[in-house]
Amino acid sequence: MFKVTFTCLLNDKVLCDKAQKAFDRASNSITNTLKLKEQVTINATFFDFCGEGKNDLECPLEAIATIGETSPKRFYSLLSDDDKMERIYPQALVKQFQFPEHPQYDDFDIIIRFNSRVRFYFPEDTTPIGPKQYDFEFTVTHELLHGLGFYSLWQPLPIDETNNLRALCPPIVVINSGKDGKVDSDIPNEPATVKESIFDKYMIRLDNGSFISEYTKKMQNYISSNEEATLEDFLESQFPIMRTMFLLATRPKSLGFLPHNSKSINDAVILETSIPGYQPGSSVSHVDLSTYNNTSDYLMAYKGTPGRTTTDFISIGGNYPGGVIGPKTKSILESIGYATEEYPEPIKPQPFVKSSAKHNSAVPISAISNSVIFSQFYIMIFVIVILL
Repeated sequence: MFKVTFTCLLNDKVLCDKAQKAFDRASNSITNTLKLKEQVTINATFFDFCGEGKNDLECPLEAIATIGETSPKRFYSLLSDDDKMERIYPQALVKQFQFPEHPQYDDFDIIIRFNSRVRFYFPEDTTPIGPKQYDFEFTVTHELLHGLGFYSLWQPLPIDETNNLRALCPPIVVINSGKDGKVDSDIPNEPATVKESIFDKYMIRLDNGSFISEYTKKMQNYISSNEEATLEDFLESQFPIMRTMFLLATRPKSLGFLPHNSKSINDAVILETSIPGYQPGSSVSHVDLSTYNNTSDYLMAYKGTPGRTTTDFISIGGNYPGGVIGPKTKSILESIGYATEEYPEPIKPQPFVKSSAKHNSAVPISAISNSVIFSQFYIMIFVIVILL
């Protein structure tokens, strides 16, 4: 149920063929776990991020260190039935709901690029994996899950001229998502609000079990109640919430994901909040490395482990029958909306509908440029895979 349009920009057909086969195996691994109802389309490119013919000394450090980049191609705002909050979904997930009426989907659901300069390992290699090599199939599987929706949209938002990271905020997007579920707009000063991702719906504080969505609601309520507020007003008044989220995101084992099948807070999947200073794309949007290292749920840890093959990871994790996608990882994917054999009817949002009059009547923080703010969120997702 994956359709991969694979482009290799190298003059090495053998390596290109290895990379393409790894995409096929990774796709099959995911479809063995998820019961996809609609095809997921991927635009994948494999090339040298620095440019062929250049040695490492001629190449920027970022181009050498970056394993790859992944992004959902398009996002939609849809309404949750239970708490009546609109949340942001990636296109790959929205298609699985099979709404009878929907906007014209983009040709691709996920855009993914991998850096051929990295020393990847492939099963077709004639020598064992080296201590500095990364298993390409394992890495592709990890990145595809991000493209399917395994990420938080709370993002760093510098609020002063120093540009120091001190606060986190959900993306600021248009209030009226309309019948097409839009999240951004080309119309100047269109009314905006904050919205979280469907992943964020299940995020909790591990110290008291409260849902992070309560913070989002408070920010939305401020916006609805202060029609003349500017962006500066919003940032100043809501800074305590944003600062709290930053501190939680940089304090070990402070945030978790409470899956649909949880019986108590003890069933929460611990998220990655141990990285000092917050690392965009790595913090929060992965499982806790110290907790899940060498377990069946290591796949979505932020840091890749060189020298191990996909088979090694499965074996070290206890040979989980589901393969490289462990039980906790699967429960997260089920919670955000993907069907599995054990959970065939996941929770769906409302179909595409026009926003209510209540939303349309609000005119908060209308002085900001939505396209600029939303671009920050989009870029955050795009670089989510730097060094895993």
